[in-house]
Amino acid sequence: MKKSRFNIYFELEEKNYIFNTKSNALIEYENDIFSNTQYINDLLSLGILIEDDIDEVAMLVDEINENIMKKSTVLNVTILLTNQCNFRCIYCYQDKHSSYLSIKSADEFARVIEDIFMENEYTEFNIHYFGGEPLLNLNTLEYLDEKLKRLCEKYNITFLRHITTNGSLLTKEVITKFNFNEIQLTFDGSKENHELFRVNSFFSYENQLNLINDILTLSNSTILCRMNVCEENKEDIDGYITNLFNRFKTKRIIIYIHRMEKYTENNLYTVLDNEQYARVEFLSKSLLSELNHEYKIPKSLYYNCSTANGNTIVVNTDLSLRFCTVVSNDSFKHFDKECIQNKSSLKLADECKNCKVLPLCLGGCPVQRDLGSGACITEKYHIEDLLKKYCINNLTFE
Repeated sequence: MKKSRFNIYFELEEKNYIFNTKSNALIEYENDIFSNTQYINDLLSLGILIEDDIDEVAMLVDEINENIMKKSTVLNVTILLTNQCNFRCIYCYQDKHSSYLSIKSADEFARVIEDIFMENEYTEFNIHYFGGEPLLNLNTLEYLDEKLKRLCEKYNITFLRHITTNGSLLTKEVITKFNFNEIQLTFDGSKENHELFRVNSFFSYENQLNLINDILTLSNSTILCRMNVCEENKEDIDGYITNLFNRFKTKRIIIYIHRMEKYTENNLYTVLDNEQYARVEFLSKSLLSELNHEYKIPKSLYYNCSTANGNTIVVNTDLSLRFCTVVSNDSFKHFDKECIQNKSSLKLADECKNCKVLPLCLGGCPVQRDLGSGACITEKYHIEDLLKKYCINNLTFE
């Protein structure tokens, strides 16, 4: 027997704990636990102890690749309605050439979706309207959405709508008509930084706050409020979180932060490195946990990036396939019913194979790793802090 390489050992309130990042088992233990034979079977079942001949990394990779290849009952497709946008945000990675999804292409897209429905057993279909600013192509969105809704009714599949938008064209009529399951909006910190980064002359910080009121009043939508973080606005995080939380006080708003990342060699902002971002994300998660009174334990992943592994399909306006929403790989592959078979196995960098938190990230974003800006997660740097916060707020100490 040997101890798992994914064990995290820590002490709190004069007690000893082990957390295993693969099994997510968390136990309190006495110092003699590994030499006491009465605990061996329990430790094996929790993954804290393993057999001597097991290669945990190879076993993890095999398990994840098996998960990738399994047939899913959920189909996730992101469709770019246009590459055009009415904003000029300084961190935007999109190529804003004049490209729109046409009605003809929408028809073809819907035909392929029906082909996929007919040959597979899906119970849920998630369509994510993306851009550019997708609402610049509202007519096609309305046309396509109606066709997809009817297809889901025909094949008895749950239809869920998602949209990422800058909010400027999200009128009360659009909110009511589509009743999106999720709407993602972006904040960029304080009012001053928000309006500095999101370059436009007609949709202000206060306009976006009023929009959230409209969404909450007129729909059942969940609102994802994301703050893009860089060196220039990281000090705004606490204010962003507390202002939104105290203003709206609803579980329908999910507040989080995201690192402004490196998509080109020339950025107009300063990208935080892994450790810098890990620190601010840890502090933001801690603040949100305190406000929500919810302290969660880190969880291992079923598979890593869903687009990299083919479990989410991203389609351009011309119906060519993209690698993901942030990177176009100049693909000549066309959207067809066979694309759901385009699955890529998990490949790990050598540095990842020796990391204790590997099951929590599975190597991270391959795009960021290739660009050299790092793909390591907050847990790599603050796993003990996160576990201690969870224990303090969920366990009873005597």
